[in-house]
Amino acid sequence: MSTDAIVLLKEDHKEMRRLFKAFQDAEKGLLIENVTHHVEEEEQEWFPKVRDALGRKQLQEIGEKMIALRADAPRTPTAPRRAPPRPAPPRPAPPRPAPPHPAILHFPLLVSDIW
Repeated sequence: MSTDAIVLLKEDHKEMRRLFKAFQDAEKGLLIENVTHHVEEEEQEWFPKVRDALGRKQLQEIGEKMIALRADAPRTPTAPRRAPPRPAPPRPAPPRPAPPHPAILHFPLLVSDIW
């Protein structure tokens, strides 16, 4: 199985076409026509541009992420979506060191001054 993102999207489109043929009727005709137009536009205009711009390696990386995310994707239109994990709260900044006592600042005494 390919991990190329465009190959995966084309496979999804192929599956959509198969489902549309199975469920096509007069009431759903306009929806199917609009989605079919969208699919054709993506495959004929956008996918070639994306493939040229990103290259094989980057498309495979994107495809691997798509495959991983499909496990949590809703399976039906009414299926609830899982909320993305919340980022960890920011860690508090380490405490600043206490400033030196004012007496030390005004007491520039060296050992050589004493001896």
